[in-house]
Formats: sequence, C-alpha cells, structure tokens
Amino acid sequence: PQGEKTLSLVQEVSFAHYLKAVVPSETYASGPDEAIKSQAVIARTYALRHEEPLTGLSPFHICASTLCQVYRGDRLRTRATDRAVETTQDLIVWESTHLPAQTFYHSICGGETESGSMAHFGSGEAYLEGVSDYLSLQPLEANDNEFRIQEPKEMSYCGNSSLTHAD
Repeated sequence: PQGEKTLSLVQEVSFAHYLKAVVPSETYASGPDEAIKSQAVIARTYALRHEEPLTGLSPFHICASTLCQVYRGDRLRTRATDRAVETTQDLIVWESTHLPAQTFYHSICGGETESGSMAHFGSGEAYLEGVSDYLSLQPLEANDNEFRIQEPKEMSYCGNSSLTHAD
C-alpha cells in the first residue's frame, strides 16, 4: 500500500537481472559491443551509488523511470546486452574517496554538458567537468569590437535526436 487507496507495484529481481533489463532500455542494443559494455559499467555504477535502503515510504531500491534508470523488464533484452552485463560483471567506476562514482548519462546529445558542481551533482570532482560533444571545436574569433562563434567544422559524436529539431 502507498497512501490512501493506492498501491505501488514493486518487482524484485537479482541485480544482474536488473542490469540486463536496464542496459537495453538505456542504449541501442545494436550498437558496438564496447559501447554496450560501457553502458553496463555506467548503469551498474549508477545503481550502486544511488541505491536507496528499503523504507515504508519507498519500498524499492531504485526507481524504474528516467528519474533513476529506465527499467522495462525483459522485453528489450538481447544476447548482446546480456553478454555486456556478464563480461563486465565485476567492473564499476570508483571515486578517489572509494565510493562508486557519480555517473550520469542521457539519451539526447549534441552540444555541451554542464559541470557537476554547477548542476549540483557533486562538489567539483574532476570527472564531472563539462565537456563538448563536438569532435573538434573551432576557436572564437575576436577583434576589438566583437566576438564571433564559428560553426564546428566537424560533427558531434551523435547526430540529431528524433526528439529535437534539426536547427
């Protein structure tokens, strides 16, 4: 039960099973093997860092939506994503403080990410610094009266998302 006249449905699965459902929910199962393995390591690290203890208010360790990590059950699992979880089973990313690292990822890219300290995700860890998604950036042109940003001469690591406008 969750409050008056509502229920919260909670599925209990092993950690490996959870990851085998999260990885294909968060990346393309048809992607390169190393990219899928990277997603498995990052998803595992995220889950370990953000796991909540079971309480009466929250009868689950981690939510199944984009607020945590997307979990859609078994329907998206593939051999490639299962293999990525299995071959990286002992790998996570650690902070220098011996905690699992803050790992964030998103499905829409292109542009720049904000640093963790500016986004209130950390206290300035070097690995949470903002980065550009462009393969190479051109410097700003400047003269005494103006600054001008040049368009990148190379593309970003990923193309436009179907959820964003081409401009």
